[in-house]
This record gives sequence, structure tokens and C-alpha cells, in this order.
Amino acid sequence: NKVNKNIDLIIKEKDKKEYLGFKEIKKKWNKNVSKKIKDNSQIVDYKDKKIIIKAKTPAWRNEITFLKKDIKKKYKTN
Repeated sequence: NKVNKNIDLIIKEKDKKEYLGFKEIKKKWNKNVSKKIKDNSQIVDYKDKKIIIKAKTPAWRNEITFLKKDIKKKYKTN
């Protein structure tokens, strides 16, 4: 769509790989994560090969911490 094309033009070339990694991880997240997890957390950033996940509550932040190892395996990018 038009907005995505404009975003692609704005992003500096050096950041493009990271941005594309973020888009891919977010796509996998939306496809593979349970509705319960999606309802209570979301990926907000991807920088320096680190995924930043925001949780709705401290309890969900703790839950995501327990899932960290599985998340790393499933959403690793090259």
C-alpha cells in the first residue's frame, strides 16, 4: 500500500535490513502466537537483533520472560 511504500523510501539504507527483519518478525508473531499472548503483548521494536515486547501487565511481562527462550528460537532472523 501507499503508506508502506513511503516508509520504505524514508528509511535509510543501513536501517533497511533491520526494518525488514522487524516486519518479518512481526508477521511471524501475528501468525504463530496464540490469541491470548497477542491480546496481552505486542512487538514494539527490533533493534540490534533484539525484539522489544510490550506487555499489558507486570504478570504478562513475567510470562513473556518465561517464554523468552522459545521466542528467540522461533523469531530468529539472519
